[in-house]
Amino acid sequence: MNRKNNNWFELLLTSPRLRIVRHLLLQALLLALSLNELNNRDEEFILTGEYLFSWLSFYVILNILCYLNIYLFAPRLLLAGKINKYGWFILLLTLFLIVFSILTQVGDSSNDSMSTISTFADIIASLLAMMLVILSTSTMLLFMQWMHEQIRAGELKIATKQSELSLLKQQINPHFLFNMLNNANVLLKREPKEASQVLFKLEELLNYQLNNSTKEYVTLDSDINFLNDFLNLEKIRRDHFEYSITKKGDTSGIKLPPLLFIPFVENAVKHNSDSDNKSYIHITFKIANNELHFRCENSKPAVAPVKSKAGGLGLKNIQRRLTLLYPDKHLLEINNEDTKYTVILRITISN
Repeated sequence: MNRKNNNWFELLLTSPRLRIVRHLLLQALLLALSLNELNNRDEEFILTGEYLFSWLSFYVILNILCYLNIYLFAPRLLLAGKINKYGWFILLLTLFLIVFSILTQVGDSSNDSMSTISTFADIIASLLAMMLVILSTSTMLLFMQWMHEQIRAGELKIATKQSELSLLKQQINPHFLFNMLNNANVLLKREPKEASQVLFKLEELLNYQLNNSTKEYVTLDSDINFLNDFLNLEKIRRDHFEYSITKKGDTSGIKLPPLLFIPFVENAVKHNSDSDNKSYIHITFKIANNELHFRCENSKPAVAPVKSKAGGLGLKNIQRRLTLLYPDKHLLEINNEDTKYTVILRITISN
């Protein structure tokens, strides 16, 4: 039962479909807080024009403050980690609210001490109501952000597991291993040293895939070396195939989730095999302006290979993984032309 309640509460705070419900609940709260303006000092409910104007003014100012905080100040200051600036905003807002409460105060115009105390008490009550709205919405926004982060973390964990399983299925491929071992066997008769290097590179490739696929981060240079080993083995396996990997800028010290680029390269290898003509894969890594630019271009054969029914899952998985890892911090562009296929990925690597 508790689990169902948690799911319902989570849905209420995070679901886009319940956005109107959230606003209606907020309006009910603001309405309840503002109704006190219709009471006089004797706690009598009064509907005169003066009191109605005071109530309407207070209700409108509560809405203005509330939605300015929700859509402007809290997102740009509080949720962005600018706590000091947000504190100054609250302080200035408090001073403004005190002045506003004094100017809009409705009540007895006499100047006796009891009237002054009552007026001061009403001002404090209005001020507390306004501050309650600001602090309540800020707290709720922080809580909603935390819930979104928890949901995103859970989805990322699931997507990572799916990606790991998919990678393991593709990487420990009997057909790939058979071709590599067969090539090494042929080379043993002609070039024993080269055959030994092939087996050594194959061992390194499999070790990297198995040992690093579960790590949270690896260096960009290690992933680039892995791609180079992978394509080098592919070059040995295939005739009329060439590749290049170019690095621009300082790639040292940059850490990323492991095996982030291999799905694009595997896809390029899978769809550019051409036994009659030259085929190529050109990869570029560029670091500039706190961004990582990845470009993978591959040739397309004159006769397109037969598409597998299970095809495309790798790219869909990596697109989902990028969305979870780098929300609003990446841009993926795929260009499918007649003679070439290009993937361009930009990732913001600054904090």
